Amino acid sequence: MSYKNILHLSHTDIRYDARIIKEMYALSVEFRDSKILGIGIELDENNKVSELASELDIVSLNLKSKRIKFIPKAVRHLLTMLEFFIKTIACKKRNKKIEVIHCHDTLALPIALFLKFLCKSKLIYDAHELESDRAGISKFMGRIVYIFEKSVWKRIDSFITVSPEILTWYEQNYGKKKAEVILNSPFSKNFKLTKKKSSYLRNHFNIPTSHPIYLYVGFFTHGRGINTLLEIFKKEQSRSIVFLGYGNLDQALKNAEQEFENIHVHDAVTPEKVLEVSSSADFGLCLLENVSLSDYLCLPNKLFEYTFAGLFSLSSNFPSIENFLNKYSCGLSCQNGIKSIRDKMQEIEILKKKNVLDHQRVFNDCSWEAQEKKIITLYNDL
Repeated sequence: MSYKNILHLSHTDIRYDARIIKEMYALSVEFRDSKILGIGIELDENNKVSELASELDIVSLNLKSKRIKFIPKAVRHLLTMLEFFIKTIACKKRNKKIEVIHCHDTLALPIALFLKFLCKSKLIYDAHELESDRAGISKFMGRIVYIFEKSVWKRIDSFITVSPEILTWYEQNYGKKKAEVILNSPFSKNFKLTKKKSSYLRNHFNIPTSHPIYLYVGFFTHGRGINTLLEIFKKEQSRSIVFLGYGNLDQALKNAEQEFENIHVHDAVTPEKVLEVSSSADFGLCLLENVSLSDYLCLPNKLFEYTFAGLFSLSSNFPSIENFLNKYSCGLSCQNGIKSIRDKMQEIEILKKKNVLDHQRVFNDCSWEAQEKKIITLYNDL
């Protein structure tokens, strides 16, 4: 099956959204004669633009209503969505006949449904989270999202999400649907893990060889266990931690870096460089807080980044994460308390000495190459 026009629609800035970029790139390789357009919202990100973004047709809409500060937040949000809607419809003229609309998350879904009706397109709904119960939205808004998703469920042709447990939740609450789990695996085609371990982080921060290096990759924000990790490593002077990323806790981390020699902050790197940098650490940290059902059922991309880079992961004892760790014997899970984490750090250091991580098995099952095949199959089945 081949498509002339495919539209990816998102409320994020697609230039920085590695998942959307990887999906668009996979489709551009498979459907070489197709016109694939991504429409998102221009955002002020401190992250690095993916190297693949320059090879894709991506439009980032400049929404002026987002900058209006003197009106109530709810009113500003409605104006922003209206402006997003109008500018997307105007931009749609570049693709007069859209055959497939690939909608990312709930905020873009009303526009996607309108375009589906207008163009008689197929609609793929790609939920990057459990949208009605995620961090950052109130219970009232979560209920609105739940009612909206359930009411339009029959109009969605195919569904994509990020973990088996989240897919199960959608099917139990809304009904069965032609669906696929596309894991948040890193783009790894040009990455080769060698037996000789890289010393990049150790050399970059002058970390003693006696210190095991623990790595946190991701957004520096609340709900990710960052404050707990800071408390632990302020006392664990024989271990070092590197925070790789960006976010609103950036200054707090840099303040701790100035005060403690074993705490380090590394600027964000492009998605294509994450595995290379990660491979120079010893252990990966994925300690989320149970602030929403979406977080509790998630399967974070950093878990795959650590494992593909040859690191054992110390992670939260949430269902999807525990299932992954147990299946591939690639780390340990723990509760999010300081004592539990410190105890498991000792265990995981012993585990690493006794076992060699079979990252090739994980790569074969969970790599982005494996996810690309599932995406192409889903498109062909439309």
